Amino acid sequence: MRRAEQEPSGLLRVTISVGLGLGRIGDLVNDFVRAHPKIEVDLLLTSRVVDLTTERIDVAIRAGRLSSSGHKVRRIGESEFRLFASPSYLQQHGTPARPEELTHHACLRLTFSPERMNTFELHRGKRRVRVPVRGPFSANEIGAVHKAALSGLGIAFLPITICQADVEEGRLIPVLPRWSSERTPLHLVLPAQPFVPAKARAFVDFMRRALAEQPL
Repeated sequence: MRRAEQEPSGLLRVTISVGLGLGRIGDLVNDFVRAHPKIEVDLLLTSRVVDLTTERIDVAIRAGRLSSSGHKVRRIGESEFRLFASPSYLQQHGTPARPEELTHHACLRLTFSPERMNTFELHRGKRRVRVPVRGPFSANEIGAVHKAALSGLGIAFLPITICQADVEEGRLIPVLPRWSSERTPLHLVLPAQPFVPAKARAFVDFMRRALAEQPL
């Protein structure tokens, strides 16, 4: 029992939203697997809020403000959405210079938030603008909207964690780069129990260290 408590090994069940899992957070999970060969990671990607106890989840990574649940919470950083489009789309349709010009562009939208489906809310310092948008494509998952943006269908409002590599390699270009969504806090969440297994502690320590060295 002492060895089980001290050595990071065994099955670790982790849940992350689809949007986070497709970006740098997902890459860090892969790095963790390589760094801890005795731990087997079972990753659940879902946009719903998972009950950690019922579904036997060891660690969750969640964005946004958390409700009071009694779970153990560790803040690990922040994320935000920004506007991106492919070079081919911008070459054909031009690049908007002001948020209001988005009304004349094909905008790719997420439908998991009905009240924001047809509106992009943009922030620049203390300024806030709500722009009505429309376009040829919408989806309830970030991955599908990301793929549509890469294919040149329009301008998408996506998490920077997903698009960083695409920007660095020229597949996507930031649009209105001084404007973004509100920053959203990211947390590691563990079940409310007195004993934290070594495998979960190892994951928490790894993620906090990685994101301290290179913040999102």
